[in-house]
Amino acid sequence: MKPLEILSLYIFFIVGFAIVCADNTPICWDHPNPLKPSERKRAPCYSTANTNSNDLSFTKRDESDMFLVTFTCLANNQTLCDKVKNAFITAGQIITAAIAFKIPVTVNATFSDFCSLLNECSLTSGTLTLGGAAPARSIQILDEDGVQRLYPQSLVKQKNITGIGRSMFTAFDIFALFNSQANYWFEGDGKMLESQSDFLFVILHELIHGLGFSSGYDDFLNMPPKALTPQIVFTDGIEGFTLNGFIETAFDKCMVILPSGQRISSNVTKQINAFKGTFTSTQEFVTDFEASPQYQLALRMLSLATTPHSLGLLPPNSTDISNATILETTLNPYRSGSSVSHVDYKIYTRTSDFLMRYLQERGLTLRQSIYLGGNYPYGPIGPKLRSFLQSIGYTIQYKSSPFDPIPGSNPFNAGKPNAELCISLIPYISSFLLIGLVITLW
Repeated sequence: MKPLEILSLYIFFIVGFAIVCADNTPICWDHPNPLKPSERKRAPCYSTANTNSNDLSFTKRDESDMFLVTFTCLANNQTLCDKVKNAFITAGQIITAAIAFKIPVTVNATFSDFCSLLNECSLTSGTLTLGGAAPARSIQILDEDGVQRLYPQSLVKQKNITGIGRSMFTAFDIFALFNSQANYWFEGDGKMLESQSDFLFVILHELIHGLGFSSGYDDFLNMPPKALTPQIVFTDGIEGFTLNGFIETAFDKCMVILPSGQRISSNVTKQINAFKGTFTSTQEFVTDFEASPQYQLALRMLSLATTPHSLGLLPPNSTDISNATILETTLNPYRSGSSVSHVDYKIYTRTSDFLMRYLQERGLTLRQSIYLGGNYPYGPIGPKLRSFLQSIGYTIQYKSSPFDPIPGSNPFNAGKPNAELCISLIPYISSFLLIGLVITLW
């Protein structure tokens, strides 16, 4: 059999200069453009003392699919529009079978020709943007361990947090925008071409990022990266701006250094936050920070992020590093968003936890990926991913979904695939900010 070409999907975050300003009230940030998730604006974020975050009285459409998708299709092809809409429904069913949502997750999704809508055309630029997704809002809250962290709105709604109510939330949890000119494959299309990507795989990966699978560590000051810190927050004042701290994400409270098992939150983030001060300019802050002992920790984080098998995920109440999920730290130089915010590609390829690798093989369907990963009985949301989602606050369940494998079935229809089926790839580039993504085809 002739070996198939190797195809790859590179997923990484594009994070802009991320020093932000805040006062002492709860902090909310809106991300209005899913294709440029680094663009954000401060939004009203009012605490409601007598309400809880999950006391929202939403109407549940269907407990088998707790994703409420407002879908707009601008493609002149109703059949294609229906396929995209159905893929979102299926993705919602798959995730709902794994997570017992108390409150529905709301998604605003649009499918359109980017060339006519946004003047992004492959013929003129040499690239093709497949699509993007981003959190509609991120909220900074005080976690159970007394640490301030950024949580996506979709997760905050599920947590029972007194003082955070409906007034703090925007109408949608996630914005998504996809290019109708891209070459997607959909369930029911027949045999997949080597040049196609499974649309359901792509949106599942995105939605999981949208639920909180992303680190807050990055270089917010330099390009290319020189050192990694959590997001930097300031308060404006008459005499300058005061550093309020370095704020990590929910993901980071599960991150550990390997093989020691030291927690990033207590051994890195806490110590970096010992750096304080008021500064008259950004340059003064940068100069003082780079001269501080805390900057050495930021340098170490970059080293860990580019050293194979040096970082992992482990539930906060666990010390058994043999159960850690190994994160993607093999990329050198560091790739913002691909590094750390995904699982190790080599370790988890052909396993039940394939979904959150930074590479997605084209020409391979989601069902085939499940099969090659060992036919995990609960579909594409693997056991380590479930453990992580539970660790940051979701309630995990094990209900059947449309993509639970059928015992004895073979999605390749002709025995096991050739060993060289998915080995060398046409590169894609995609980008995320915290929990959204933009995918660009080169």
